[in-house]
Formats: sequence, structure tokens, C-alpha cells
Amino acid sequence: MKHLLYLFLFATVTLTSCDKDDDCNADNLSSVIVGEWNVTVLGVVAGEVEFESNGNLIDNSEVLVDSEVGDDLSYTVSGNSSITLRAEDATSFQEDTYTVTEFDCDEIKVDTGLGIIATLKRK
Repeated sequence: MKHLLYLFLFATVTLTSCDKDDDCNADNLSSVIVGEWNVTVLGVVAGEVEFESNGNLIDNSEVLVDSEVGDDLSYTVSGNSSITLRAEDATSFQEDTYTVTEFDCDEIKVDTGLGIIATLKRK
């Protein structure tokens, strides 16, 4: 019975301390953006992207960056207001900057520049 009580206490502590938002600083887009996201445009899931903490971007579905220019993808965050995405190869590059309209730990909304809002939802 004593072992069952310890097991119950261990399970309770483990389950209550594993909230994925524990490490999230909702005031800092640079830290919020790191991770895997589903991208929705006009109500349709358009693809998936991953923003790595080292500034690399993985966009295999080419939902945010058309990699015709190059396969080396990266991103930078300017304050809490914009995200610049860059594709490059040895001879050329392309950059697109998106205005961030709002964000929290699990959702980022960006204006594509055409008045269309793309929503990134954390996976």
C-alpha cells in the first residue's frame, strides 16, 4: 500500500509539472517562435514549418518561403513586430518580411503583405 501511495504522488507531481507553456515567455517573439507550427491561410492548413533556435527555418512544404532561390532557409525576428525569412544559395537570395499582428505561446498571426493573415499554430 505504501508503494502505491508513492507511485500516486510521483505520478501527480510528474503530470502537473509537464505543461508545455512552462518555458514560454509570451512577451518575447524570439523565444515564442522556436518550434514546430501548422500554417493556416484563409482557413486552410497550408503546411508545416519549424523555426529552430539557431535561426534556421525548415519549410519543406514551401508555405512561407518559395525555395526556388535556394535551399538555405533562415529567419530573423525584429522586436515583437516582424519576421524576416530568407532563402539563399551560393549566388542569390530572396527575403520576405511579415508583420506580426499578434502572438502568444501557441499562435502567431502574420500579415502576408497582401492583407491576408496567415496563422501559425503550435503543433
